Amino acid sequence: MSDTPEKSESAPKEAPEQRMELPTWSRARTKKRGDGGDAAPPKDDAFQTAVRSAGRGAANRGRWVVVGIIAIALGIGGVVLYRVKAKTHSAQATQLLGTATALEARARIGDVESLVGPTNDPPYPIVPDESAREAAIAKALEDLKASSAGSGPETAAKLMIGADHLRDGDFEAAESAYREIVRIEDHPLGFMAREGVALALEGKGDIDGALRELVILAGDKGAIYREAALYHRARILAANDRKDEAVEALKAYIEEYPLREFSLMGDDVRKLVEVVDPSLLVGVEDAPSPVEITDNAAPPEE
Repeated sequence: MSDTPEKSESAPKEAPEQRMELPTWSRARTKKRGDGGDAAPPKDDAFQTAVRSAGRGAANRGRWVVVGIIAIALGIGGVVLYRVKAKTHSAQATQLLGTATALEARARIGDVESLVGPTNDPPYPIVPDESAREAAIAKALEDLKASSAGSGPETAAKLMIGADHLRDGDFEAAESAYREIVRIEDHPLGFMAREGVALALEGKGDIDGALRELVILAGDKGAIYREAALYHRARILAANDRKDEAVEALKAYIEEYPLREFSLMGDDVRKLVEVVDPSLLVGVEDAPSPVEITDNAAPPEE
């Protein structure tokens, strides 16, 4: 995968000096940051606020996509490493990444007795509080880097690290983490890292750079994750007062991915359209909603 930026489909405008607020990759908190200035930051108008609100769902679901992909990679990678290489070192690296992703996606706060009753094997990680979860994730990732720097699991962990920096508003560190994956040609998780680079650039105020990354991510029709790239492009254009371009981008999305059919970003695009130009929804039938995955889903009735 090349890192060479491609030209945006539309003429770029000057990037705003004010850093843009990103959809948060939130667990239970988001670190607040000030701009360090004496004057109060300018307030977004209702349109920009609504557009950014419409974009949060994609980032939140993106977190689950990351975890799902890593889980699949872990399952396949674990079997291959065990059967072909049979190296304890590699198995430990995979286990550490699995520990970190489980704490990120599935951990519950409380005590075992109150959550699942008396058991020595709870179905999900249980921690006493949020700080304990943060510490456990950090330790797993630090141990992974110390013991297996440069390994497949350690590289995949850059997705989690980048997402954590995005959540905390450290866009430079987020971009750096994601680019460690992007620079690896044909990396199986490269498309997720490319999306992260675009979000980090958006946060830094480099709107033209973010749009260029999304052009690369979109690729040609049928490319993996093209749908998310097209959505983010429309969202960023709308959030930066480029409404006409955003409308054209949404029209192109709807033509390629009709909202009456199920699609990965269908719900998020529908919310964005309702804010940017509701007339685009005229005559569009309700599309099926994505399946929601929960940890405590009730077992099927017999």
